[in-house]
Amino acid sequence: MSGLIEKADIREITLERTMSYGRFPVYKIIFRNDGTAIYEGKDNVEKIGRYIGEIDKNDFNWLVELINKLNFLDLDDNYSLNESESASVITTVEYDGKRKRVANHAEAGPMELWTIEKVIDGIIFDIYWENEDEVGAE
Repeated sequence: MSGLIEKADIREITLERTMSYGRFPVYKIIFRNDGTAIYEGKDNVEKIGRYIGEIDKNDFNWLVELINKLNFLDLDDNYSLNESESASVITTVEYDGKRKRVANHAEAGPMELWTIEKVIDGIIFDIYWENEDEVGAE
C-alpha cells in the first residue's frame, strides 16, 4: 500500500486511546479535513464527554505531511507485546475512500507511529473545545 496521500484526499484522522488496567487516559480524537475536531473523553482525562472544536487548517495540513513523510500507509496494521495491562492506541486515516488503521498495543510500534501519535496528542491542546451539550444551548 505504498505511496503518498494527497492532502485533499484525507477525509479524517482519528486517534483513540483505549481502556486498560491502571490510570491511562481513555479518549478519542477526530480531525476532519473541513476543520471539524471532535474529542470524546471517557476516563482518566480532564474533559469527560463529547467536545467540539476546530483544527487549524495549517495544523491539519502539517499532520497530513507528517503522515506521508513517516510512511503511515506502509506501517503494519498491528503492533503488540504480551502485556495485557497496557493501553492501546489506534490511529486511523481515511483517505480517497479507503481506511488505514494501525493498532499500537503497549507502545510496541515503531518511532514513526509514536511520533504521529504524539503530534496528534499535542494538537489537542491548541484547540478551543466546547462541550457538545452546551453548543447552541445559549
